Amino acid sequence: MLKALAAMPGNVTAVIFTTNWAALKPLEETLPNGNYVLADAIAGGSISGNRLTATIKPLLPLGAVHPTAEARAETIRRVFSEIGLSPGHEDDILHWHWLQYALNAAMWPALVEAGTSLAVVKDREIFQRMLAAVREALDLCALRGVTVGEHPES
Repeated sequence: MLKALAAMPGNVTAVIFTTNWAALKPLEETLPNGNYVLADAIAGGSISGNRLTATIKPLLPLGAVHPTAEARAETIRRVFSEIGLSPGHEDDILHWHWLQYALNAAMWPALVEAGTSLAVVKDREIFQRMLAAVREALDLCALRGVTVGEHPES
């Protein structure tokens, strides 16, 4: 992917729909000057045989990592709005990503073990383990510099 991004003309804005805990160094080296914005499709799906089953919510959290890319982010928000999506404005999209993925990682094992969210709530032991994992995930995010209280989902 980085080779394809490196070949883009300088005035093109890349929209990256993922991130990782290792920061953005490879992306920064490929797309200097903030020629990208980060987004999260809030989608999921699976492939079975030759069939893709997917769900995409209209909400699209989106933000510029670099202040110099904020005008690019506004252009991308406008484009996504024109096709019926609802792009949000995350002031610190990288921190938003970290928080979302950490919370998902903290809650997912309990959901898998119990089978449903209702079963998690009904099983006190599983529920308490999940809450402990969520607290640990929030603490980890705070150690990475995320101001957890600024995010309503936390």
